[in-house]
Amino acid sequence: MREKITREALLSAEIEGPFRVAGEDRFRAEKLFEIRLTGREDCPDLVLSGPDGGALRVVDEDGTELGEEEVQVLLWERLEGFDEVIERLTGPLPAP
Repeated sequence: MREKITREALLSAEIEGPFRVAGEDRFRAEKLFEIRLTGREDCPDLVLSGPDGGALRVVDEDGTELGEEEVQVLLWERLEGFDEVIERLTGPLPAP
């Protein structure tokens, strides 16, 4: 059985990173989850996993599992403020 995390915990956890591992950018929320930014430069994917690397499902406050598309939206919202993610999608940011 896959581990689970609540939507609220996913949205409120403090995320650190990126950490470059095996050609991927990884972001972590200590002992809760890890988000891997994978795929091609022009079409990256986000992969959510538990702290041990196992599958992780996201549930709402009622315990209902969220769909993959909704989870992807939440993950992108969490990472959109990281410069590394923006650069991966749009290219290098201009110098200030």
